[in-house]
Parts: sequence; C-alpha cells; structure tokens
Amino acid sequence: MNKLVETLINLIQSHTPLLYWTQSLWRDEAFSVWIAKDGIQQTIVRTSGDFNPPLYYILLSIWMSLFGNSEVALRGLSVMAFLLFLIVVYRFSRILFRSQKAAVYTTLLMLTNPMLVYFAFELRMYSLLILFTTLSMYMLYVANWKWYIISAVLGLYTQPFMAFVILSQSVY
Repeated sequence: MNKLVETLINLIQSHTPLLYWTQSLWRDEAFSVWIAKDGIQQTIVRTSGDFNPPLYYILLSIWMSLFGNSEVALRGLSVMAFLLFLIVVYRFSRILFRSQKAAVYTTLLMLTNPMLVYFAFELRMYSLLILFTTLSMYMLYVANWKWYIISAVLGLYTQPFMAFVILSQSVY
C-alpha cells in the first residue's frame, strides 16, 4: 500500500501541472523576482530598463511581501490570474453562446489548453495578459466602456503586445 501511495504522489508531481508549480525558477522568472524583490519604488526604477511595463512586477512585489518568495508562493500570482481568466471565460462564453453547457465546455477547453496551463504557472506576466485580454474582449462585446478601458489600460501596463489586441478590437 505504501508503494502505491508513493507511486501516485510521484505520478501527480511529475505528470500534472503541479510539476510546473514546484520546478526551480528559470532565468527569465528569476529576472522577474529580481525586479520585484525590493519594494514598489525600486521595482518601478528597475522596470525603466526593461521592455515590459511595470504592472506585473508591482503586483509581484506586493505578492512577495504577502506570501514570501518560495517557488510555489511566487507562482501563485500567475495561478490566481489564470483562475480569474477562467471565470471571465465562463461568463463571456455564457453570454456569447447563450448556453451554460457551451460555457462549461469552453472553460474546460481553456483549463486543459497546454500552453495556457504552462503560462498559468510561469513566473512572468503572460497569465495576467491573458486575463486582461479576455476581460477587454468581454467588456467590448457587452459594450461596458468603463471596464473595457480599465482592462485595456491594465493590459497595456502588463505587456506591450496588448497594443495588438486593442488594434484588432478597433478593427472590430
């Protein structure tokens, strides 16, 4: 029985997304920690030399002060953004398809998308960008202009590629 439990734990840790959560930091992830490690003011100073805007790093700095700097704690920010993304996907697809069943299937597709799952555990701004992109699309679709502008601006302060999303939304 002990061997079975050990095998199951090993299987879960090495063949599920939990593997991503517990792995050591990669170089670009360590760079994120370095930028955010000394508080908000120093984070803003350090982002002036980076290609990416400061919102993710500021949030990471706050997150680190609240939850610490272990790999699991650090990746929690991206996981939280991914979970919020899934909520937005569900609500958006429920309105878009006018069906709870379709909304559940759409959310399950997003939940099992390998690239999105990978981003959910990466200590970079991609999960947050996905959240703001989807939220801005949802707000554009329902014509909630206040929240559209807020989500689009937050997306721009997260990653420069949000500009392409806004450009495509403008064409729409």
